[in-house]
Parts: sequence; structure tokens; C-alpha cells
Amino acid sequence: MRIIDDEKVNQILHQFQSRVNDNNFTKLDKLIEHSFFSIINRELTRLNAQQYQIYINQTFDDFKLYNIENIYKVGIKKNRNLNRILDIAQTQMNIQGNQFTTIFKKRQDRDDIATLSVFLDISFRSKGEFIIKGQGNEISNRSSEYQYHSIRFESDIYQSNYKSVKQEDINLEGLKVLEPNLIIIDIDNFLVGNPYYQRRK
Repeated sequence: MRIIDDEKVNQILHQFQSRVNDNNFTKLDKLIEHSFFSIINRELTRLNAQQYQIYINQTFDDFKLYNIENIYKVGIKKNRNLNRILDIAQTQMNIQGNQFTTIFKKRQDRDDIATLSVFLDISFRSKGEFIIKGQGNEISNRSSEYQYHSIRFESDIYQSNYKSVKQEDINLEGLKVLEPNLIIIDIDNFLVGNPYYQRRK
């Protein structure tokens, strides 16, 4: 099953660009993980309240998948703000010959869901215009030179019910296959990969 391709990444980046240009910030939450969206929405809303306008006209290409991380999570929310570090443990697990980072609630409830997910790290390049203007000022970056970036996606692939959570030998063929889903969880490592919980420093 192919999760992502160049066309899909390009489409998501242009959707992000279009919604920012239209001042349609709330619809960004369909593309971005909630805690990351909260940060972006707060800053964009602040600029908009100060009568600043943002205009992005970028092209994107040269997509390269450079890292894949398998995730097995039990009772963990996609919204990082809902996960408490003291309630969570992390280890490594081998599932049918594949290494998974395993993240789970220490005390599991009967309604908890186990999900097999994947992080996809992709590099790409962009060029074009990025303009912020308002109050008689303009901050612009217009360049024909390429700039290089990275983006991290998360995709849930399989889910199981509580009984499957308790099994030591997980059978992937018995899990529910989810519809294709991709959300942005980090850009240019701004959130250091945006883990499911923040480690204490």
C-alpha cells in the first residue's frame, strides 16, 4: 500500500498556501496536527488582527522521502496536547519482523485503541514569493533561488480493538485497515519532530 507520492505532497503544500492567502486559517486544522495548528493559527490570527496580510506564491518540487518511522501506539491521542507525559511509557517492539517505536498509556482502558502508524520525513525545495505587508511596511522574500525544507507527515494505517491490544503476538492481517489519511506534524523541524508528548528537559 502506497501512502504518499510527489503529487500528494505537492497538493497538500498548495492547499496550505491557498488557505493562508485566503485568511482561511481555521481550515488549516484539516491539514495539520492540532497542537502544531494551535501555534500557527495563533500567530496568523495575531498578524491578521494587526491588519497585516500574508501572501505566498511558491512552487514546490524535488520531493525525497528520507526517513520512515514505524509507530505502535495504545491509548495515545493524535492531539499532542491531550497526552500527559507521566501517563505514558515508550519502548521498542518487533512486530512481524518490523521494528516499531511503541508508545502506550501505562494504565489502559477497555475503550483504548491500538494503532499502527508511520512518520514520513520528506525533503523538498521551493522558490517564489513570501510577503507580509501592512501598516505601511512590507517584509518580502522574492527569490528565484531555491530554498530547501523538510516536512513530517503522520499517517494511521491499521487499528485494533482492546482485545488485540492485549495480545503479545500482533497479527497485522487481523487489524482494520484505515482510509488514507495524512496530517502535517512538523515543518523544518520547528517542533523537533513533534513527538506525542514533550520530554522533560
